[in-house]
Formats: sequence, C-alpha cells, structure tokens
Amino acid sequence: MMDNLLVTIEADKWAEAAIRWLEAAEARRGSKRTRNEYEANMRLFMASVSKHPAQITGSDCQRWASEMHQAGLANATIKARLAAVSSFYRFAQRYEVTPGQYLHSFNPASAVQRPHVNPYEHAQGLTPEQAKALLKACDRATIKGLRDYALLAFYLYTGRRRSEIARLCWQDIRPGSEAGKLEYHYTGKGHKSAWREIPPPVWSALQNYLKAAGRLETMRPDSPLFVATQHQAAEERPIAPITINQIVDRAAKLAGLEHIKVHSLRHTAAKLRRRSGADLEEVSQFLDHSSIATTQIYINSLEAVKDVSWQGVEALIGG
Repeated sequence: MMDNLLVTIEADKWAEAAIRWLEAAEARRGSKRTRNEYEANMRLFMASVSKHPAQITGSDCQRWASEMHQAGLANATIKARLAAVSSFYRFAQRYEVTPGQYLHSFNPASAVQRPHVNPYEHAQGLTPEQAKALLKACDRATIKGLRDYALLAFYLYTGRRRSEIARLCWQDIRPGSEAGKLEYHYTGKGHKSAWREIPPPVWSALQNYLKAAGRLETMRPDSPLFVATQHQAAEERPIAPITINQIVDRAAKLAGLEHIKVHSLRHTAAKLRRRSGADLEEVSQFLDHSSIATTQIYINSLEAVKDVSWQGVEALIGG
C-alpha cells in the first residue's frame, strides 16, 4: 500500500514539473505556440520510449534520434524534438521538490548530437515588384480590401511578426517626438517591447480603412486596429491569426505568387531595407535581433552571395 502511494506521489511530482515547465516556456518565449510544440514533442518522446521519466537514459534518447533519422524526418524536426526533451530535463534538474532536493540529477538528452540547422534556410523575401503586386491585389474600393491593404502595408513597412500587428489597439498609437510623426507600441518575441515610428504610408492606409469602416471616430483605447468582420468590429474582437493567414494567401494568389506566408513579409521587409541602403546594424535593430550575427545569417539566407572575382577568372581562362 505504501509503495503504491510513493509511486503516485512521484508521478505527481513529474506531472507537476511538466506543467511548470510548459508554463515557463510560454512565459519565456511569450508564445502559446512554443508551449504547444514543446508539449507535442514531449508526448511523442514519451510514447516512443514507454518509460517513466525518471528511468529514461541517454541511450533511449539516442535510439529515438536514430529512429527519427531512419524515418526520414527533416533535420529541423529532429532538432526541435530533441531540444524539447533536453529543455524538460534541464528544468527537472532545477526543479526543487523539497528543500535541497531536485527532481532529477541529469539530462539524458544532453549527449545526443543534434543536427545543424540554419533556422532561416527557407527564408523567402519578395522583390519590390512582387511586393507592389501583393498590395495591388487588395481591392481598395471595398472596406475589406482597404483593411487588407493596410494590414499588408503594416507588415511590409515595419517587419513585425504576425502577432505583433494583430494585437495592436488604438492605445498603442501616440504622437511622436517630432511634429507630425506618430508612433506605435508593440510587444514582440520574448516579451520585448518598444515604440517605433509609424511610416506615413502605413498611417495613411490605416486611416483610410478605419474611416471607410466608420470606426475612426469611435475608437476607444482598447479597440483593436484590425478586425475580421463587421460583426466582430461591433464586438471589438481583434483579427484572428488564421484570418491574417487567409488575407496573405488570397492576396498572393491574386498576385500570382507562390509559397508566400505571413512571415515572408518580415523577410521581405528586411530585404527591402537592405535594398534601400540600410546597413547590417540598422537591419538588426529593425528586426529586433539580439545580435548582428543572427542578422547576418538571416540576410545571407535572403540574398545570393555576390561573385566579385569572376572577371579575374575570365581573364585567365576565357576565350
């Protein structure tokens, strides 16, 4: 009877640790998506090894990694799954169940070599002509088209992530430090927040949308800038992520563009800034990257490496 009770208590400790781990992951990254991905990956791992978390060894983790490689999973997928398992056990090593006693003593996933992955390998940015075509695809003779145009312009000019624009409310806009300028406040990845100047073309597009929708004069501080339908506008509900996806998909299709997602607009914004003369440090600040090295990888994935010495080779071997 006592043994069964101890097993239950132990299981409860691990279950509680898992909940706290997921909460910490969401708080750290500022994203419920991260939490959901971590939970899904951990469930896959536990289903594969079929052991209590305390009994899992490094060889179990290595075997799982080998199985994923043999199954032909992408390196990015394998790395993400192993990272989730490693994150959980690192948390367990720091999770104090009683004073001075921690839930686990080692990280079984730490010895597994994770595949190298360029996080921006598939980054895709539009050319200026393609970006123009995307905006032109919005029918600005309609309220819906004006909204779509303003939303796409916001992404293309500011380079913000999907949720950073979707969450914006009227109170997130204020007069700027310079006369005639306006600023917007956003909260980004990892809870980073800042005030940025609103590019005049974006403000003009936003005003046109709100005026046409009859909302400009009735906006309250907590009114969302973008709403999905007139019904939702009345209820002050912000536009949903899936609706933003659909807006981008529809505009891309009308513009004859393929494989364009919301995040492609962030890639495009960075690419356009470079084309307009911004240096690496300026683009890094624009994207809120933590280091210029990250921005360099990002830009290298968007731009082909220039061949600056082919003429010398031609002089040597050309006919």
